[in-house]
Amino acid sequence: MDTFFDAHDPLYAWLALGWLALDHFVLARRLPGMTWHWLHWPAALLHELTHFLTAIALGADARITSLTPRHLPDGTVQMGQCTTAGPVGGHFGNVAIKLAPLAWFPIAAVLAGYVMAEPRSLLAGLGMLGAVIVMIQAGWMTSDTDLRGTHLFGILAITMLVTTGFQHAVLGAQGLFCASFDLGCP
Repeated sequence: MDTFFDAHDPLYAWLALGWLALDHFVLARRLPGMTWHWLHWPAALLHELTHFLTAIALGADARITSLTPRHLPDGTVQMGQCTTAGPVGGHFGNVAIKLAPLAWFPIAAVLAGYVMAEPRSLLAGLGMLGAVIVMIQAGWMTSDTDLRGTHLFGILAITMLVTTGFQHAVLGAQGLFCASFDLGCP
């Protein structure tokens, strides 16, 4: 196999950080009209699909009412919308549905570990890195409506997910750091 990326190649981290910085500081402010929102459509699709599948799994009546970005009267842009009614578990079911997209953080961490574990060709490495970035974006697209009414249970769930994600990120960063400087860390 013709490889471009080595196992645990720090170039992955630099490309991901470079994309996120370019996306946040340049593209979000300079792309015309809805272009930036359409670039994030794959992440919005994953985000809404996660709400929908979680609602179905909990026995709720769920419907994806929008998968396209649209301007709202208050000047913001809504990337998508999933409506639900009657989940099993009442309030806890609603909280699980609202917070479901946060599950993309640990999934992205596991995929990132898999991607970095072996040498990859340029296209395979960039494609998998792109998938990791889309998953992260799907998790952080959480809106005010997703967080409304989650209260203490939601805060605890977010704290647990962030802590787990942080642990994976620290371990991944440690691996990248050790590989970058050939330190031979465990």
